[in-house]
Amino acid sequence: MDNISTYGLCVHTFMGSIGEKIRPMREALGLGRAEFAERIGVNRDAVRDIEVGRRRPTEELMEGIGREWPQFAYWLMTGKVDPEHGHISPEIELERQNSPEPRTGTDSH
Repeated sequence: MDNISTYGLCVHTFMGSIGEKIRPMREALGLGRAEFAERIGVNRDAVRDIEVGRRRPTEELMEGIGREWPQFAYWLMTGKVDPEHGHISPEIELERQNSPEPRTGTDSH
């Protein structure tokens, strides 16, 4: 992981697979697998299998994530962030949730 300093936050670029990125994103959103799967229209077991690397992410899953949480789409595909344009990572989302300062940029759903 590379460190990037953005707006006073220490951000790591994460170059793992998309499947490896699903769980931290889901957890930063405070969602269990069942609710996450329901919101994007896929089966809970499919989410589990993707998270543990038994299955590749489907087009349906990727479209659902992009629709529900567009702020994570760039990070999910590239491992990079651009908070100035609303493209964040789960790490930035958690920092924002724990920060006493007002949020700027794209708010999560």
